[in-house]
Amino acid sequence: MEVYLVENAPWNIGSERQEFIGVGAHLFAIACKRSFEAGCEGYVAFDAKTGLVDYYVHALREEAMGANRLFIATPRAKQLVDTYFEEGGT
Repeated sequence: MEVYLVENAPWNIGSERQEFIGVGAHLFAIACKRSFEAGCEGYVAFDAKTGLVDYYVHALREEAMGANRLFIATPRAKQLVDTYFEEGGT
């Protein structure tokens, strides 16, 4: 499954203004759930903005396969789906 663009609303960025926490992880959980439903075993690939690569790798535990190319493999995809969806989906 390919994710083209993930964006947080401008009003929800920054510690002083942030109303919702975990939006990025939740968006990737949705992509992982769709990947499972499509028979892609939860795999999701995407190109990260340069400034966010370290965040995705360290905070969200995504894996690098190039300078800005990242992916989510089945075990992490299952964790995300199980965290954000009560019914699981995996």
